[in-house]
Formats: sequence, structure tokens, C-alpha cells
Amino acid sequence: MTKYPLFITAVLALFLSGCDNSDKATSEAPGNAASATATSSQPTAPATQAPAPLSTGNGEDIKTDLSAMGEIINNNEAEVNKLRENVQWFNDKDEQGMLQETLAKSRKLQESANRQLLALKLKSEEGQALRVKMVDANKLAIKMAELAGQENVSDSDKQELEALGKEFLALQMETMQDVNALAVEYDWK
Repeated sequence: MTKYPLFITAVLALFLSGCDNSDKATSEAPGNAASATATSSQPTAPATQAPAPLSTGNGEDIKTDLSAMGEIINNNEAEVNKLRENVQWFNDKDEQGMLQETLAKSRKLQESANRQLLALKLKSEEGQALRVKMVDANKLAIKMAELAGQENVSDSDKQELEALGKEFLALQMETMQDVNALAVEYDWK
């Protein structure tokens, strides 16, 4: 695997679209119960029971949702930071075996975070929208890691990596803006 600056940037931004409000709910959040598969981007309803109706514009519900998602992000922060450092270091040193191992750990962490996010019983439409974005961003990062982790990365793979990286970064920025706007509007700290 050769170096891919945009991919490395995306991986460094990695996972749970780190939010500016320092580890509040970041910007990845799929539907009330999205599919747990790593590559599916369409939220689906849980098979067990119908979800409770979600509120709209209810500040307390929004703050509760942001806090719940933020807790997941905060609980994974140390591991995410370590993985970011490792990805950069192994990429710089051209240590492909260790880079592959680190990307695999990243994938597991992202999948775990997605499962945790999807298990949340959110109360607001706003929280739901953020969760969809957060999970979608994680799925994009997983897809990039899988593509970059291949033994032989073709030119079309490189183009796809670049497109996915741009999509990931755009989604991450959008999510951070949404979180920040809600935090300000509803005085969430």
C-alpha cells in the first residue's frame, strides 16, 4: 500500500467525526436504528418494536441526546487518539504490516461505536439526524480503511479513496456544524 494523503487526513480525523465542542456528540449519527452492517448507509427500523415518536425542537430532549452520543465519543477518545497517532507514524515509516493492523483496530472501534450509537434510545429528531450522520461517517471511514488496506491498490481504488475521503470530510464538517449549532441554540455544554 502506498501513501494516500487525503486518506491519511481522513483517518486522522477518524471516527466519530470528532466534534468541536470537545467530545460532545460528534457528527455521526444514523437513524433510530440503522443497519449494523459496516457498509450500509440506509437506516432501518429495529425488528423488535416500533420506536417511540421523536420530539422536534425540545431542548431537553436534544441535550439528552447530545450527551448520550457525547458519552460514546468520550469513552472512545483515548483509543481513537492512539490509533490516529499510530496510523500517521506507521504510514510515515512505511510500516505496512503495522498500518494494516492499526486500520483493522480502527474498523473494530468504529463498528463498536456504530453499534453503541444505534442502540441509543434517542428522544429528538435532531439527535436522530446527527446519529445518522455519525454512523454514515464511520461507515465511510471503514470503507476507506478496507480499500486502502488492500494488498494492491489500483488507480481506480485511489480515485475512489480520494472521493470517499472528500465525502467523509464534508460529512464530518457538516455534522460538527450541526452539533455546534444545536449546542449554542439549546445551551448544551
